[in-house]
Amino acid sequence: NTGKYDLDVIIPCYNVEKYVRLCIDSIMNMDYKCNVRIIIIDDGSEDATGNIIDEYAGRKNILIIHQENQGLSGARNAGLLEVNADYVMFLDSDDYIVDGNLDAILEFAYSENVDIIEGKMVTLSGNVIDYAKDNSFEFVEINRHKATGYACGKIFKTTLFDNVSFPAGYWFEDGIIRYLIMPRCEKIYGFNGLIYAYRQNEEGISYKSRGNIKSIDAYWLREIIFDDMKKLGIEITQELYEMLIDEIALTFVRTSGLEQNVKISIFYLTAEWFRPLHKRFRSRNRFHYVLEKGLELENFQTYADGCGLLWNSRIVQVDV
Repeated sequence: NTGKYDLDVIIPCYNVEKYVRLCIDSIMNMDYKCNVRIIIIDDGSEDATGNIIDEYAGRKNILIIHQENQGLSGARNAGLLEVNADYVMFLDSDDYIVDGNLDAILEFAYSENVDIIEGKMVTLSGNVIDYAKDNSFEFVEINRHKATGYACGKIFKTTLFDNVSFPAGYWFEDGIIRYLIMPRCEKIYGFNGLIYAYRQNEEGISYKSRGNIKSIDAYWLREIIFDDMKKLGIEITQELYEMLIDEIALTFVRTSGLEQNVKISIFYLTAEWFRPLHKRFRSRNRFHYVLEKGLELENFQTYADGCGLLWNSRIVQVDV
């Protein structure tokens, strides 16, 4: 072990007075053998969240940080600066960890020197989930391009975040997982046990983004990630190229509520960085053909048709 703890759990909190106790208690009340610490970041909350978090001050293996509001990325980054564990997990403050499987996950991660393990996630209804507890643990190695792009519901080897941070001030920050974290992994495993209960939040970005000018972050984030890939020496592969086409269609969907001139600008900017890649790669997915053609010919209508075709085919395997 190189870290003081086996696992640091980072919980960014902003105006979650209704849920934050349940979230923190889901980790604190577990009976586990592994050495877990909870890093709680109050990201400038304006409700009672900060006071509730302070009730946990002084308890064993709890670190509390209060900071001015920096958004989800800024809060996660503040937590990453404090990490002193071999593995790290991100837990959103309106979700919770499901009891029973953390020991098994960490034991396997150490024994096989695993980079990432992702467990099953379930959507919460109210504060309750129905699930059958299953102690027949199974770990299956998965292709890095088949893993989900969520930051939550996984444990990561902490060293994967050396020289990597979440893009502060941007929406859709989980984009870094597929492009900056997973390409640098040797071993990614899926775990058949449930570890994460996820709350469908109507204040969340998936809801807020429709028609909001901030949804343009979906495009700018791609440019930031491209720059970071170069700095980290991550090459574009055939698999990453295919994922980028899926992501172009997803960006089209995310920005579909914006004015036409904005959508056309995104198209021309996308075509500019896409064309050099298209000289090196051709997609193996037949649903990509129309979208590729639209970008190659700089034809907005063909591109829009291609995005619609791809999205409606449900071939796109990226996270909204």
